[in-house]
Amino acid sequence: MINERKAGVILSYSSMAVSIISGIIYVPFLLSTIGQEEYGLYQLLGGMISYASLFDFGLSSTVTRFYIKYKQLGDRKNMENVLSLSRMIFWGLTLICLGVFLIIYFNLQKVFPKLPDTQIEEGKIIFLLLMVSIGSSIPTYVYQAISNAEERFIFLRGLSLLVGILQPICVILLVLQHPSAITVVAVQATLNVILAIIKIAYVKLNLRVKFKFHGWDKGLIKSLFSFSVFVFINTIVDQVNWEIGKTMVGIIQGDTAAVTVLSLGLQLGKYYMMFSSNINSVFFSAIQRSIIADPTMKGASDIFIKVGRIQALILGLILTGFVIFGQEFINIWGGSENAGAYFIALALMIVLFIPLTQNIGIGILEAKNIHRYRSLIYLILSVVNIGISIPCIMKLGEYGAAIGTVVSFFVGNNILVNILYKKKTNIDLATYFKFTVKFMLILAILSVPLYFINRLIIVDGYLDGYLLLFAKIIAYILIYAAVVWLLVMNKYEKNLILSVFRKIFSALKIKKKQPAMQPAALEQNNSTIQPSSTPAASLEVNENDFTHIEVSDKGKCCGCEACVNICPVHCISMVEDGEGFRYPHVDKEKCINCGACKRTCIYCSPIEPEPVINDCYACYNSDEATRLSSSSGGIFTLLVSTIISNGGIVYGVAYDKENGAIYKRAETMEECTAFQGSKYVQALNNDCYSQVKQDLLAGKTVLYSGTACQVNALHKFLGNIDSSRLYCVDVICHGVPGTLMYRKYIEYLETRYMHKVANISFRNKSRSWQNYDVCIIFDNDKTVNVPATKDCYLKAFLSDVLLRPACMQCISKGDKTYSDITIGDYWGCDREHATMNDDKGLSALIIRSEKGATLFDNIKSNLCLEPATLDDITLGNPALVQPPKQKYNRKKFLEEIRVRDFNLAVIVFFRKPLSLRIRNLMVRIFRRIFR
Repeated sequence: MINERKAGVILSYSSMAVSIISGIIYVPFLLSTIGQEEYGLYQLLGGMISYASLFDFGLSSTVTRFYIKYKQLGDRKNMENVLSLSRMIFWGLTLICLGVFLIIYFNLQKVFPKLPDTQIEEGKIIFLLLMVSIGSSIPTYVYQAISNAEERFIFLRGLSLLVGILQPICVILLVLQHPSAITVVAVQATLNVILAIIKIAYVKLNLRVKFKFHGWDKGLIKSLFSFSVFVFINTIVDQVNWEIGKTMVGIIQGDTAAVTVLSLGLQLGKYYMMFSSNINSVFFSAIQRSIIADPTMKGASDIFIKVGRIQALILGLILTGFVIFGQEFINIWGGSENAGAYFIALALMIVLFIPLTQNIGIGILEAKNIHRYRSLIYLILSVVNIGISIPCIMKLGEYGAAIGTVVSFFVGNNILVNILYKKKTNIDLATYFKFTVKFMLILAILSVPLYFINRLIIVDGYLDGYLLLFAKIIAYILIYAAVVWLLVMNKYEKNLILSVFRKIFSALKIKKKQPAMQPAALEQNNSTIQPSSTPAASLEVNENDFTHIEVSDKGKCCGCEACVNICPVHCISMVEDGEGFRYPHVDKEKCINCGACKRTCIYCSPIEPEPVINDCYACYNSDEATRLSSSSGGIFTLLVSTIISNGGIVYGVAYDKENGAIYKRAETMEECTAFQGSKYVQALNNDCYSQVKQDLLAGKTVLYSGTACQVNALHKFLGNIDSSRLYCVDVICHGVPGTLMYRKYIEYLETRYMHKVANISFRNKSRSWQNYDVCIIFDNDKTVNVPATKDCYLKAFLSDVLLRPACMQCISKGDKTYSDITIGDYWGCDREHATMNDDKGLSALIIRSEKGATLFDNIKSNLCLEPATLDDITLGNPALVQPPKQKYNRKKFLEEIRVRDFNLAVIVFFRKPLSLRIRNLMVRIFRRIFR
């Protein structure tokens, strides 16, 4: 989704650029063809389509919020119901809206008593076209909300960009034939109908979202409206601030020429706002997920500051540019009769600068469901706005309408809303304002002198004026860029700019260095190409833009956490994804691009272990009590005992109720007992590697046990550290499930048995080694033993649908390991070692190195053992040399466990076909009869 967000931002700005550029061409064209008064009529009546947004009632944002919430919770029923109810509500609102507009249609003369009769007649036709447009738009709000929730920004912004290009082209072509406000509104209505059809088709055919009615859920409806009512208030406030001024000027003065001046000023103010508001909608889903995952709001606060700084840099250029060149531009663009639009637009831009750089805060308030405070503030100030505007319009006309809006914006957005952020959120406002105040001072010092210099070189005339103005703007952009680069931008922002140029130059360089090949040469060249033997290559491609680790393919990260441990500035953290697997996340502002994380990653640099010995044994601990308490032959306990008795340290995996498994450090045999037994969930490493390093530097002997990828990661982490005292033991690994699956399993157990789980033994040998049970111990000391073949978690685990993506393409199999000893169950031992199999547990042991051989010599006197072969061990343990293969639709199963009881999801997903179940039933019946 990150690519969708980046593309969404790019397309948003592209759409905005098209809108502004078309406006530069479009507005003077309309003023010259249909005239100022007709343009004012279009703005007065045609612009009333924006009032249709009131009938959204804030439900669009609400649907997005609840859709994301229920999807993350896996609540399919409520997810479908909220969409179904919303669609019905939007259709109801459409009928109400059409009814309201129909009433206005029949009373248009009373609403605008000072408009001439000819404009009233045109106005009625415009209203009929508006009703067509509204009837097709409001029902699609729910489909747009779904696309936003699914973060389909390429579609939404791309569609907006396309409409932004088509609308002025169609208007210009048709207005040349039929110059009137009716033509402009007709084009808009037609495009809105087409747009509605495309949005509905996209959601239905591409996203395949289900609208299923599950009943009139009063609680859900109440939640929808209790959230949306305040978003609705914000919509009312926006209409008051941006639209009602034009309507009041039309009602009070009936002067469409004055409406034109006000419209142009407001239009430029809206263009200014677009630079900020487009980004806000793109980041809303990210903020929502961040706040759900981290109630401390650190991630959301980081987004607020990071995006706010970038917005300030862009908005600062526009504001200062308009201060210097705005009056000159409006005289050329809108004509001298509309020169007053400059002062309206400039006042709006100045008062909106700080609020627009904080626009991400609106999404934070909505995500935290505390936006009602902001809404109430704005509602009160919108009433104040109207109260100020009415008497001011009577005396000052269009400028009076602007005064009311500017005053309400200043008090509401700049003062009261920041007090709200301070009181109700954890946003780091101190850091934000420290930057903003400094930046605004730089803007003032830069723009004021240049304003007076520019007044000396103004040229009149349309074409000459535009060309000179364009040249001056380009020169100013270069000056502005130099100033902010030297005095304002931080390392992250500079890297954003540099990365663009690096990509451009890299593309040009590649193109220059690679001349087109002739067919014969191409064929010869292809014959010599061999696939890379190291999976690391896929991570190295196109990473010139950064030197820190970047996980774009989840199949190329085993979650070892070596990158977290090696980072000298601690800018990497492990973040859990939707499947419960943890992946590294780099705080790019803190990152110093040292490259240590990539050098340590086993995927970014090849694994090159020493040649292995591969001496193999079938063995078990001669102490029967220790053997029975272990998952297999009790070998690990002997290895641990040897290290501990010599004053060494052991690192192993212990059971953890919250996460399933976690690495711990042990100095005594009592502490090491927690390491016994299998834990079928990925262990949290935390700072384990750093602790191993400290122990080795202190001259201690260390035994580290884990999976092969974790052992390899430890060796890459240690680098040139003397590891002669380090002994590594890996287990034959089938793969690791994530914590989401484990938590769902625990949730199922606690719901079924109505007690909290205290501990789980996945390999209880109370019956036998080969027919083991899962032993669940509850907080009331109740114990439940479930045969492994019937336990839902083990059934899913052994079917490979729970495994980490990297496990399906593991690069640490076979001899690609730094381990000294490999241990595991000797499945299939009856082929060569039937005499050793008493069904109490038998281990396979593989010596990989000289250190491993030395460690083995210290314990073999306490073993019952027979020599074995690697081939025989591999027959029963194929996971030793090859990763598992995906046999089921993993994605579908993960969806099932999110919306079903874990046990039921396993039963439904893994049950055999009906025909096979019937056949097996008949076989069992006939066997019973035969007996």
